[in-house]
Amino acid sequence: MTSARAITFRPLVTEDLPMMHAWINTPHVAEWWDAMPTLEDVSRKYAKRIAGEEPTRSFVIECDAHPIGYIQTYRIADYPEYAAQVAAGENAAGVDLFIGDATQISHGTGSGVLTEFLRTIVFADESIDECILGPEIKNQRAIRCYEKVGFRYWKTVQIPRERAPEYLMRISRSDLTQP
Repeated sequence: MTSARAITFRPLVTEDLPMMHAWINTPHVAEWWDAMPTLEDVSRKYAKRIAGEEPTRSFVIECDAHPIGYIQTYRIADYPEYAAQVAAGENAAGVDLFIGDATQISHGTGSGVLTEFLRTIVFADESIDECILGPEIKNQRAIRCYEKVGFRYWKTVQIPRERAPEYLMRISRSDLTQP
């Protein structure tokens, strides 16, 4: 990915839900993301976030003003059951993302998106000390992407009701600013 491409994030809105439904059901996303076969499934999950009724902040990733994926962040402590399993610090944020536009896969897009998101959204909140990601162990593409950004393996945990263990990776604010 060239640095000349403008990566931006805009809040997810109701009008994005059909696009989200299409993305979630593409093979490269469906392999790793929770199944949501109908638009109603997608609406049920994301409408509360759009309305601000859940603490997860949801964004559409845009590259040169074209929507290419989805990214979300949340304070891990806002989800007590998950926080107890992960045992991260009180000021840790979580991030999850996917690139929905298949033409953007394997071109360095993900690492550029994640770096920009950490700088402009996650660590823009001065109270956040570290960020945690939890890909499935077999999702080697995601793990390599996160390593390029500076995330390092922390530990593996099995979260109740999750289909596979999470390969937890983390990065601190100072790690992101290191060359």
